[in-house]
Amino acid sequence: MNFLSSHQSNHPSNHHTIYPTIQPSIHPSIQTFLPPAIYLSFRLNAQELAIENSLLHDQMHQTETDTIDVVTYLKKADQKKDTKVSLI
Repeated sequence: MNFLSSHQSNHPSNHHTIYPTIQPSIHPSIQTFLPPAIYLSFRLNAQELAIENSLLHDQMHQTETDTIDVVTYLKKADQKKDTKVSLI
């Protein structure tokens, strides 16, 4: 059995478009409908989005930490002012 006949028999809709097999990281039925270049493009875009998402998550965490530090500092400064006012 050659590549074409084995690939066609495994294809869900058994249409005649044939693409080389790639190791799927998504559901195999999705891969069979996509040309390899588009499939790999989707994978690269997904990897880039995952990296950017991670960077945004880290930035958001740092911003939240900085915000908490500023609010804590302002509360302490306000308490010092209240203490000075109550002493007068």
